[in-house]
Amino acid sequence: MNEEQKIEPTLAELSDRVKKLEEYVTTQSVPTFDDIYNMLAAVLKKAQAFESETFKHTSELHAELNKYMQETRDKLVELFRALETKIDQGIEDIRRRFNERIGQEIAKVTSDTIAEALTKRVLTVRTAQRGENVDVVIRQASPAEVRATKLF
Repeated sequence: MNEEQKIEPTLAELSDRVKKLEEYVTTQSVPTFDDIYNMLAAVLKKAQAFESETFKHTSELHAELNKYMQETRDKLVELFRALETKIDQGIEDIRRRFNERIGQEIAKVTSDTIAEALTKRVLTVRTAQRGENVDVVIRQASPAEVRATKLF
């Protein structure tokens, strides 16, 4: 056989080559521009759908959060007002009891008792100061000395 002479492939060999070529094309082919464009369009649609769903979900969460915050604020205001009312009532009760007690104490003291107390003299004892005789000195007690004796 001469090298220059080419041997024609058989039908079985050609069939086998076509099969290998089809297998190579399906496994090793490079995507075309249309394939990439279609893939990117599909990815964009998915991303837009995800963005829309996320926006919808976050809007719902935001609305729920605002509602919860408003309810919490309203409850705090209500509790604060209730506390304020309770404090006001407590202060009013303290004032009322104080005024009743003062009224009772004032009622205990009659004008005769006051007149009698004004006629009494209160004696106090203190050490003599320089220049005073050591003898007993009688004088009117000062208001501070009267309070210190706790007679009234």
